[in-house]
Amino acid sequence: MFSGFWKTVKKLLSPVYCALKSGLDILKKLFKKVVDFLEAGMKSVVVAIGHTIAKIVAWAYPIPEYETHDVLDGIQCIKGLKFENTEQTIYNTPQVTFFPRTVEEISRIIQHAKAEGRRVRAAGMKHSWTDLFSNDGEYLMYLLPLEVTDHLTFGRIGLAGAEAELSKWQSELDCIEVNYFWISYFLDFRSK
Repeated sequence: MFSGFWKTVKKLLSPVYCALKSGLDILKKLFKKVVDFLEAGMKSVVVAIGHTIAKIVAWAYPIPEYETHDVLDGIQCIKGLKFENTEQTIYNTPQVTFFPRTVEEISRIIQHAKAEGRRVRAAGMKHSWTDLFSNDGEYLMYLLPLEVTDHLTFGRIGLAGAEAELSKWQSELDCIEVNYFWISYFLDFRSK
């Protein structure tokens, strides 16, 4: 950071550059470089403070431990996990939040919910703005691990850590793709 600043200052004060530019031009560029230098320095300080605060908050609010559902063997869940969308406009507490990794586990959760008379909703990264996700006392399925959908993910583990968690998750659902043919067909159909 310092070397780039001093290199620019030396260029602005060189006799050749001074002969080509007016004193006002040199002062403007020099002032701009000083401001850029200070902004860059302050930006890194602010970012460092932000990372530190995020780590403290993540430490104070750890991710709850998964448990195995007492009826649905092998399916991870967390009972009473509060749901909050990314925009923090929707809040509720499902009775059980499931973390299925296979289509077969999703099927078992839906069959169990039907037998219990409960609705099941699904969530990914929690970007939705409607309250369709879940209701108090119902069932919710996260199709991603909590470690990457938590509001503090990047404060806890950073981008590399989130990518590592996704690869450790080993879900057969990670190959789901959007079929753009049907989306374009639907949009074309609606426009007629």
